[in-house]
Amino acid sequence: MQYGKIAALVLSLLIAAPVLVPQTGSVAEARKSKRKNKPARVSKPSSSPKPTVAAAAAVAAPSIDGDKSAEPTVAPFVPPTLTISTDKPRYKAGDLITIGVVADGRCDLTLIGIDSEDFATVLFPNDFDPENQLNAGELISFPKLGAPYQLRVKAAGTETLLGICSEPGHRPLGISIDYDRNRFTQIGDWSDFTVNKTAREKELQQESIQAIALAKRKRRKLPEPPLPASMIEAEGRSMVLVTVE
Repeated sequence: MQYGKIAALVLSLLIAAPVLVPQTGSVAEARKSKRKNKPARVSKPSSSPKPTVAAAAAVAAPSIDGDKSAEPTVAPFVPPTLTISTDKPRYKAGDLITIGVVADGRCDLTLIGIDSEDFATVLFPNDFDPENQLNAGELISFPKLGAPYQLRVKAAGTETLLGICSEPGHRPLGISIDYDRNRFTQIGDWSDFTVNKTAREKELQQESIQAIALAKRKRRKLPEPPLPASMIEAEGRSMVLVTVE
């Protein structure tokens, strides 16, 4: 009878005790599941990433198309067609002469007079009228209206008027305007000049270097170097023969 009471007590304890159901899976699997549910770490970009070799080459050598778009293209100078005219068909020795010049393109004009003895003088530009820019289609006359000088034919024979249209900012080879010596620049013997103008150009450059060096030694104002000389192929030229009776 006593054994029966003990058995009944044990049975009642089993019925009252809660049932523990073990979780499925091992501890390793639980840790693995925890890592999966953990939010991913966001990596910050490097402040100064190292470029690849290809990228470095692209930075060091910009594309050709980029260079072309960055630098404006300058159209080459096209020598304009120059036309020279005079106010009379024939002249007598000592007559006044008026010369007209027009070009179909912008240029710097140099007008040279060559007398019957082959002596050449730059008529324009001169000390009275130094600005020699000529615009396309602009007709100018020498001397200009109200100019403080006159032009006369010298003696009987044939005189020559030569007009040279140079690229703006340039001058004819071998000719440098010098108003300190003469108000009208003298070239001298024209035949000799045409043969030796390259040598004369070298002389002009050397004289300019010496003048600048002298001014530095004397602490004077430096003279302006001559404008760059243009090539013969890049000039527009026109020539008119003037008959003097």
